[in-house]
Amino acid sequence: MAMSDCFYEGFISSSWFNIYHKEFFQEYHMHQDPVSRFICGIVYLTDSTSVTQFYMHNTIPIKPEKGKIIIFPDDVEHRVNAHGDDEERITLAFNYRKCNMWNGIEK
Repeated sequence: MAMSDCFYEGFISSSWFNIYHKEFFQEYHMHQDPVSRFICGIVYLTDSTSVTQFYMHNTIPIKPEKGKIIIFPDDVEHRVNAHGDDEERITLAFNYRKCNMWNGIEK
């Protein structure tokens, strides 16, 4: 595949499940790394009433819906409001590390 045929070269460098019980929450945070840049993602594995909030000059709430995938840059602050449902809120989160194609040693 030629570099012009793809959006980004890279790989999923980390992934994890988040399981929120009633009253569990996540404070605002980002996924920045001092060396690498990431494209971050959330896959909602359950429906829920507790929104994920993204902060980009103002607050943007995203309602979790089973099967929905959210992709965002690593420098976007985000959090999860306190989970109010009796059923667990489950997500799969990941960081996709963007890479440049290696063209060998320059002479």
